[in-house]
Amino acid sequence: AIICLGIEEERRMAASFPNTHVVRLPNGVDVERFASGDGRAFRARHSIPQEARVIACVARIDPQKNQMLLLDILASLPADVHLLLVGHVTNEAYQARLLTRVGRENLAARVTLVEGVDGLAQELVDAYHAADVFCLPSRHEPFGIAILEAWASVRPVVAARVGGVPSFVDDGVNGLLFPDNDHQAAREALRQLLEDASLATRLAREGREKACREFSWSAITKRLIGVYDAAIARVGPAKRGSRNG
Repeated sequence: AIICLGIEEERRMAASFPNTHVVRLPNGVDVERFASGDGRAFRARHSIPQEARVIACVARIDPQKNQMLLLDILASLPADVHLLLVGHVTNEAYQARLLTRVGRENLAARVTLVEGVDGLAQELVDAYHAADVFCLPSRHEPFGIAILEAWASVRPVVAARVGGVPSFVDDGVNGLLFPDNDHQAAREALRQLLEDASLATRLAREGREKACREFSWSAITKRLIGVYDAAIARVGPAKRGSRNG
């Protein structure tokens, strides 16, 4: 079998290898680890006002992740909205553009950039819990594991409808999706969640339930074992015997 992470890769592999079993096996998430974090302490450590409404984007600092869209729309959101960007810098020129934009628009008091948080650190979990809404505005996204982390942290999700994201995020059920780089649609989706607490709570709860049901490591492991069991069954006892003997 060929195991793929995202739906686009699955389609390409199926077309390229029509006689091979192609399986899409997504990322998993440690749902228990992300279930609890100290968002207030995170805000205090990074001088984010406790009373602010925080939009978080956890993604490497790179044009592909399109954090610039969030800077573009921040000024049109209410003054108590704070933008939290967390991620390793993989494109220093892009980081410089982001910081220049923050300075030019006098947004320093409303934007926090935290670089290079270790994926296994409690700081990452706390970052999600410091957020009121999670947003992933990527221009390209094979899957989107940060969405799983936000779901496991019980945070409502807004994301661009790109790549593998719509293959597992159900628009209006466990998240809100907007067209690629559509600033107006992204702004309206974020406003909706910031202003409608019941909707935000429902989407966050549905996301958490889906993460636990379909993307916990126990669920992903069961699917992986199933892939191997099916592959072994297709080999057949005669071939297995000849290989072992």
